[in-house]
Amino acid sequence: MMPLTYAWVIRRYFSDFRTVLDIASGNGEFMANVNFDKRYEVTGVELFDPYIDNAKSLGVYKEIVKQDVREIAFEEKSFDVVHASQLVEHLKHEETLALIAKMEKIARRVVVVGTPNGHYDQDEYDGN
Repeated sequence: MMPLTYAWVIRRYFSDFRTVLDIASGNGEFMANVNFDKRYEVTGVELFDPYIDNAKSLGVYKEIVKQDVREIAFEEKSFDVVHASQLVEHLKHEETLALIAKMEKIARRVVVVGTPNGHYDQDEYDGN
């Protein structure tokens, strides 16, 4: 993994943690870069079946839960890290605030939110 890439920065940030909830895990390729050595016990949350299938095939997730990110339901303090990357910019403002509040309850230690800097217009992608 190349230093100073986004995946490298996230992996370094996760270094003191063990369990990760990856919200909107997508096709799993980002987490495959972060968790290439299966150092972390990662649970993914994704709604789009083709992405779930691809993510499962990569073998870096302990489990992938099919769930709408706006309705996540996990026990309080059940993961060291709750991570959402490239997600909140696709939600309404109120939905984002509600999601972050849920993430804070689920996380034992830290919440990590990654989002583009500035506007990024995106249409349908991969049929999703």
